[in-house]
Amino acid sequence: MTDKLIKTDGTSSGLTLGSAIADTDAFEVQQAFVAPASTQHQTFAAVKTWIKAWITKYFSGVARGKPIVRPTVPQTRMPAEKRLVL
Repeated sequence: MTDKLIKTDGTSSGLTLGSAIADTDAFEVQQAFVAPASTQHQTFAAVKTWIKAWITKYFSGVARGKPIVRPTVPQTRMPAEKRLVL
């Protein structure tokens, strides 16, 4: 068995596996993982577009309600440390 790298056309590249790994750039390694993530992003983008269209189709006729009024809660302070002993 040889440690020379074989190209897809069957010819040898003349590089050993160790030298090929040493010569690879971090960017090239990152690019190996971009394609599957890119496919996922495209799928999520398509689903997001479909969901927005579905919501618009079925819920655009529903009137908006009054805005929510949130109560103002005063900030509290503990006057002293309290410990709970069980």
